[in-house]
Amino acid sequence: MDGFYLKRLAFFGGSFDPIHVCHELLVAKFLKLYDIERLYVVPNFLNPDKNSSFAPGDIRLKWCKTVFEKYPNVIVSDIEIKEQKPCFTFDTVNKIYDEVGKQRYGKIFLIIGADNATKISGWKHGKELLEIVSPVVFSRNGEIPDRFIQIDFECPFSSADFRNTPDPSVIPVEVRDDVMNYYYKEKICLN
Repeated sequence: MDGFYLKRLAFFGGSFDPIHVCHELLVAKFLKLYDIERLYVVPNFLNPDKNSSFAPGDIRLKWCKTVFEKYPNVIVSDIEIKEQKPCFTFDTVNKIYDEVGKQRYGKIFLIIGADNATKISGWKHGKELLEIVSPVVFSRNGEIPDRFIQIDFECPFSSADFRNTPDPSVIPVEVRDDVMNYYYKEKICLN
């Protein structure tokens, strides 16, 4: 197969509760570093390790779509939100492969934080997941396994930090008013 080239996909899942500027900056940096046909941003309905979300899935999905609409290679997917239950990364990645045709693509880049890098083998179907993805880890807090690709990127805050100490400047300008209004209206940010 002379000239055969596997297209490349990436997967960036999470709660995005709320989406913040580091989410966007990470995606922008990743797209500059890698030739990606499609980068799937996938807000989850509910993180399998949590009992609840602060903002409902449909609102978080809308915020993500608004922030990432300016990136032509980014697809914000409702694949987990529409399930209305916790989903596992292994299952979602396989659904994406089924949708796009696995034979056309190499391993999917799985974008995760360092805090999850050390836990991934303990995820549901974690060992099988590592056979079909290439983990790309951005620094947060935690050790990064040698076999993972590392992106030199550190975010000094998280969505949880925002909920504890709301700072509008960490929310992308496109959704800042909506996010601030929602979290204050719902009394999620009480500071």
